[in-house]
Amino acid sequence: MHIGRRTSPMRILFGLLAALCLATPALAQSRPVTVVELFTSQGCNSCPPADAYLEDLAELDDVLALGYHVDYWDRLGWKDTLGDPAFTARQYGYAETLQRRGVYTPQAVIDGRQHLVGSNRPAIETALAQKATREAPMLSLDTGDGSTISISLSGADGSDPSLHLTIVRYIEEAAVPIERGENAGKTIAYVNAVRSVKAMPLPDGNATLNVPRLQKGEGLAVLLQAYSPKGAPGPILAAARYEAVDD
Repeated sequence: MHIGRRTSPMRILFGLLAALCLATPALAQSRPVTVVELFTSQGCNSCPPADAYLEDLAELDDVLALGYHVDYWDRLGWKDTLGDPAFTARQYGYAETLQRRGVYTPQAVIDGRQHLVGSNRPAIETALAQKATREAPMLSLDTGDGSTISISLSGADGSDPSLHLTIVRYIEEAAVPIERGENAGKTIAYVNAVRSVKAMPLPDGNATLNVPRLQKGEGLAVLLQAYSPKGAPGPILAAARYEAVDD
């Protein structure tokens, strides 16, 4: 990823026009949230407790819980049905920015700033509590009439060339019967399983982003995130989400 230098005002207000047939107008996550990104695999026998904990985290209003299924455990005989090499690449990117030699599962990355074992509830709860004492920019999504999304961002240095928007699409629930590998014979419930992730530079003003229509049970998250000059993901400064619902 090449990152160029831009000039933007301290307060950025721009419209994100999307091909999203969203069901209900809403203001999404206008207060600070903590982003927990769990790197997991259906082929990892130590991951189910972390997957279950992610489900608990997803119930919290001030937490954005996202599950990324990596593909490097596919060699054990079961191809992860939610896996994607892009998610493995994102995890290795975090290894670079967090100065780790390798990756592991289950790994939870908190706000892109620290990593913890994804099933270590006390450590993650401590990290969540610490977020409350840290000032952060504000990011909110307004769905308006249901055909557009407006993004409002304040309290961030818009002239920082490292800052990008990370657009994440996910499905809220998936129950997967696993036939082979370390979890053979189990049916595991997954929440907020990421299906795509894409970074884009902050626009200088109004911009248009074409996003495929959200269906019921799908969600869209927008992260304000710093990236290294090589494109490795780093600290997340703010986040917001929207989930499609029926009338």
